[in-house]
Amino acid sequence: MDRPIARSVQGGEGGTSTPAMRMPYRVSAKDPEVLLVDARTAGCDCRWYLEFDWSSQGRTGTERIDDHGLAFRTSAIKGLPRYWYARDGWTPLTS
Repeated sequence: MDRPIARSVQGGEGGTSTPAMRMPYRVSAKDPEVLLVDARTAGCDCRWYLEFDWSSQGRTGTERIDDHGLAFRTSAIKGLPRYWYARDGWTPLTS
């Protein structure tokens, strides 16, 4: 199976739009970067984690981002019932 590819997209916060940034990102202690990961799939039940390669002052490494030692899980919903959460619990989505 092919590995997913990360890509930068336009973002926004509080009504302010921010342009997509070129990768790789350059950050510093005074100018950190916050990344929002939006994982989607069209047709699989995927288990995954993120690996960030980094370098700083001549050192390099890889940081693994996961769910407390477990892989994240993303599943397709094509053909499956959809639900939304309301005050009283999960409710079937009709439309």
